[in-house]
Amino acid sequence: FARETCTVRQKKMIKVGLVILAFAIFVQLGNSLKLEPIRYMDGVGCNDTQDLDVFSTKKDTFHKEVQNCAQSCFARETCTEKCLRNTVGLTSTCAVCFYNDIYCCAVNCPTCTFSPAGKDCLECQQKTCEPDLLKCAQVPKSVLPE
Repeated sequence: FARETCTVRQKKMIKVGLVILAFAIFVQLGNSLKLEPIRYMDGVGCNDTQDLDVFSTKKDTFHKEVQNCAQSCFARETCTEKCLRNTVGLTSTCAVCFYNDIYCCAVNCPTCTFSPAGKDCLECQQKTCEPDLLKCAQVPKSVLPE
């Protein structure tokens, strides 16, 4: 029994190590390629029927779906935006806003890599990234899923 506990503990440590390694690679890749977040230019952001419908119908699953897109695409711009459009159901302009938020969190909130739904990540996102998300999305915070 003690051996199984050790094995489970070892598996958890390996998973944590892989997450740390993936984040380090992402940061290094971003630094070496001089990746810049895409910027929202013109349009309605997320203030249209399609996006507002997604926000209201996916209140309970929205953030998990966005997180799954970011993780499955390793936060790569084109892949993440395509996933946000095709899987989550956002319009192109709204997907850009949420990609920028993902990028902002990856660069400015390292705790989000280890615990995307954790208190520290959410506090950092709200303080550092949310103002730009709301400006890009052109909707009040109350409209976005919690």
